[in-house]
Amino acid sequence: MSTKPSEDSAGLSVPWSNIVRFVRQLSHDLRNDLNAAELQAAFVGELAGDDAELKEEVKRLRELISKLAVNLQAVSSALGQVSVNEMSYRISEFVEDLREKLTREFPDESGTIQWDVQLGAETFEIDPQLLQAAFLERFGIPRAS
Repeated sequence: MSTKPSEDSAGLSVPWSNIVRFVRQLSHDLRNDLNAAELQAAFVGELAGDDAELKEEVKRLRELISKLAVNLQAVSSALGQVSVNEMSYRISEFVEDLREKLTREFPDESGTIQWDVQLGAETFEIDPQLLQAAFLERFGIPRAS
């Protein structure tokens, strides 16, 4: 028997719509649980009576639970159709824009990059925001908040 993977198992291909559907359902289920936890925390807050410290902790817990639910909703919403807004972009201008963005967002690290780029008037079709985001992710540069 061969130990080589078969042609069918060489790669996994899952349609994007199935991934979106799965993540949205998981998000919905988790938000239901978070809503139940938030209601339980509200009940505990009522049981706390006049204990101000306990009420404050319950309030923080409820805020945390609410934030988690909002974040899950944002992930679910972000999985909608990705739209690419391509534009013709002069490569030299793109590099300059990227340099300025990195210098502005990461002033401490900006001196470590060598910008000896000599380009002509070549252009390419890109979505500048998606490309810059990919660049930052590829080089492990955290995004500014």
